[in-house]
This record gives sequence, structure tokens and C-alpha cells, in this order.
Amino acid sequence: ELSSWNLLTRTKKKYQFKDFRLTLLWILGIIIRYALFLPIRYKYIKCLKLNAIFCVISLSYLLRLLFRLQRKLHNFAYLTTFRTLARANRAKVGGVCVTNHASPLDSVVLSRDRCYAMVGQKQGGLLGILIKSIMYNKSHLLFERSEANDRKALCRRMKEHIKDDTLNPLLIYPEGTCVNSTGVLLFKKGAFEIGGTIYPVALEYDLMFGDIYWNSLAKGWLKYLIGIFTCWGLVCNVHYLPPAKIKPNETVIAFANRVKTEIAKHGQIPNLPWDGQLKRLNVKKSFRLKEQEFYSKILKTE
Repeated sequence: ELSSWNLLTRTKKKYQFKDFRLTLLWILGIIIRYALFLPIRYKYIKCLKLNAIFCVISLSYLLRLLFRLQRKLHNFAYLTTFRTLARANRAKVGGVCVTNHASPLDSVVLSRDRCYAMVGQKQGGLLGILIKSIMYNKSHLLFERSEANDRKALCRRMKEHIKDDTLNPLLIYPEGTCVNSTGVLLFKKGAFEIGGTIYPVALEYDLMFGDIYWNSLAKGWLKYLIGIFTCWGLVCNVHYLPPAKIKPNETVIAFANRVKTEIAKHGQIPNLPWDGQLKRLNVKKSFRLKEQEFYSKILKTE
């Protein structure tokens, strides 16, 4: 349940409190969002965003023929596309930008300021076509799920990347999956053990206007986009935090937790120790036993 209702979705449970006036307000909101917002935004997307996608696809294929101007033109097409889509202590060459992750649109928000080399899994469908068109450049590290399981191979590719002064800084989402804005979950240590300077960024979304969280297990990319186009709006505060480096005698895990704490603090998001992949996996038996022991102690004291 949301901490405050933004007149969007209703609870899937049976309504415990029925109010006629609130229901009328909710119905009026549906009419406004789907009869007014959706057509206007669809027309805007059709005129601007689809043209931007067409332009970047065309430029992407043209860049393959223009070797000398490839990098400058790619950066121009990259920034133009994301500035059209999104309408601001940034990561520098040889560094790694890390942030909390709620949606693929996080990259749109961050890429309005500078070009990044993104680390992510290859996708299929409409999202995959868009990613391939924008990220065909070899500086991006796109991998198959089977390769993602080989942490050493991916770590080696990232280390080679940050040593090259001609490549853009890496953009990594250490949580490894999209997480709703009610918490910053466990950071994987891969981004913090490759060396280089870490540039933390905290993305703080305002849920009063719309929920940007994409749960790929519950809805596909097209259904998610429809929800985005029909919400009241997307408001995000971007907090660029001071660069961080691992301290002497500090472990990689401690370094990752320190950066995670700073992101949660400045983004005003609860700092939680859970692994985001739990939404795809069954909870470990050891975790269940630990919670059972905790509650049994509470019962004994009472």
C-alpha cells in the first residue's frame, strides 16, 4: 500500500472503506487521465519521441560509416534523444556512476546531463530494439543473463573500460533490479571492486504524481508505458553526491554499504539490507529461521 493515495490505482483487496464522494473523485480522475492526458501525450510522443527514436536509429547506422566522427556524433545523438525524451559532482571519465534503480527511465533522467556507458542485460521486444539502437556503441556493456552469472568476466570488462580515457564513465545500478521507491536495497559489490572513483547519485521520485516503479514480473514494457503516459506526471529530484573512494583497510562490502547509506540519506529513502532479487527467488530458509527466532524472543519477553 502507498503511504498516501495519489488517486491512481485502488487496492486489490476488498474495499474496507467506501466513500461515495471519494469514488466520484477517483472516476473523474480516470476520465481526465485517459480522455485528456493520454491523447495529448500520445500526440506528443508521436510527434517528438518517435521522431527522436527514428533520428537516433538513422544516426546510429550512419555512424558506422563515419569512423573519424563516430564518437562525437554518437554523443550528440545520445544527448539529443534523451533530452527530447526527458526535458540537471557528475561522473568523469574513468569513474563509475552508481544510483538507486526504480525504472529503465532512470537512464533517461541521468543522461540529460552527460553521456554514460551503461552496464545492463540485453532485452527483447520493443525495449530491446530501442536499447540496441541507442547502445550499439562498443563502450556499452550489454550482456546475456548467462554472462551475468560469470562475475569475473563482467568485472574484467569493466576494469578494462575505466582504464580507457576515451570512453564515457560507467553507469551501474548496484541493486541489480528495479526496486520501488520505498527503500534502497542491497548493493552488489561488483561496481565497487573494479577500482576508479565512485560518483553516487540519489534519485528521489515523488509518488504523489505517479509511481515510476517497473515490476517486470507483473507487467510488460507496453503496459508499463501506458501507465506512465496516463499518470499525473513524473517528478524526480536528482542528488549528485560527492565522489567517493575506498578507504585504506576498508573492505569492498563496507565501501558499498557506505555509498548506499549516503544515497539513502540524501534521497530520503529507507536504507534496507534485503536483496532485490528476493522478488524473483524464494526466501532462504536461514532468513525465515532468523525472523522466527526474533519473534519467539519477543513472545517470551511478553
